[in-house]
Amino acid sequence: MIAATALDGVQLDTVVEKWADAERGDAVAELVERNQTENLQLVADAYRAAMAQGSRNPRKYVAKALYISESTASRRIRAARDHDPPLLGGALGKKPGEAPLPPEEDS
Repeated sequence: MIAATALDGVQLDTVVEKWADAERGDAVAELVERNQTENLQLVADAYRAAMAQGSRNPRKYVAKALYISESTASRRIRAARDHDPPLLGGALGKKPGEAPLPPEEDS
């Protein structure tokens, strides 16, 4: 640790600790976002696997495949659809399935 030195009444080690906390916070936020995207991709993949197998209740399939409740599966399916960019196409009314995803834009 850097030795404490007064800098206009502020301890230098306090400034360094706050900076390190901010850097760690940014790294943690990035990791959480990346993990969330990966988890939502798993939800989308499980949903598509359910549809490919002819499931009439893909929400239940997602719940069983990921060891989560059906209500949590519903929320995560919604989150996968609302993700930017969408990981799962929009709902087809009350029927299981997904609308086609919009084409990806070139950057």
